[in-house]
Amino acid sequence: MLVPASPERFDGIRDYASHLSAALSPEQQTLLLTTNEDAARPAAWRALDSWRDLKAMGPAPRVLCLHYQPASWLRRDLPSLLRALDNLRARGTKVLVVFHEYQLDPAPGIRRGLARIVFRRLGQAVARRAHALVATYGFVARGLKEDHLDRYAPISIVPVGSNIPVAVTEAPHSGSAVMFGQPAGMDAAFVRAAAAALRAAGKPALR
Repeated sequence: MLVPASPERFDGIRDYASHLSAALSPEQQTLLLTTNEDAARPAAWRALDSWRDLKAMGPAPRVLCLHYQPASWLRRDLPSLLRALDNLRARGTKVLVVFHEYQLDPAPGIRRGLARIVFRRLGQAVARRAHALVATYGFVARGLKEDHLDRYAPISIVPVGSNIPVAVTEAPHSGSAVMFGQPAGMDAAFVRAAAAALRAAGKPALR
C-alpha cells in the first residue's frame, strides 16, 4: 500500500491503511510504503528515498493499493511515482486507487479554479494507471464520474470508518451542509471549532 507522506497526527488515510493491513492474513505479505519525508511514519512502515525505489523492490507485488488525497500527492517527485506505477503495471501488478478525496468544489476565485484544474489532471493521471477505483464517499464517486474517470477503470464505493453515515447517500449536494468525514490532517479541536461555527451560521455539519 502506498500512503502519502504526512507530518500530521490525525491522518484518516494512514489509519485506514493500517486497519486494512491488520485485517489481511500474514500470507498476503502486506507492505505499507511511504517516503522518508513522512515525519509521522509508524515504525512498522517501510520508507523509500524516492518512488523510483519501487522499481527495485524485487518481485513485483500482485496488487498495489494507492491511497489518494490530492494535496498530499501534489509533490515534486510525482513524475517518478507515475513512472513507477507504469513500471509495475508492465510487470503484471494490478493497481487499485482509493480516492478518499478528489478535488476542490467549484468556487469563485482564480486560485480555486486553478486548483480544481490541477487536481483534475492529477486524478486523471493516477486513474489512467489503475485497474480499479474505489471512493470512500458517494459524492467523491460522483465527482470521478462527472470527470469521466470511469473510462479508465470501474468505480466502487466502499464506505470506511466515520464516512459510513454519509458515504452511501446519493442526494445532490445543495451547498447547505459541510461534511467532515475523515478529517485527514485536521486537528480534532479545529474540526469541533469549525462545526460550531457552521451550526452558529445555521448550516448542519455532519461528521
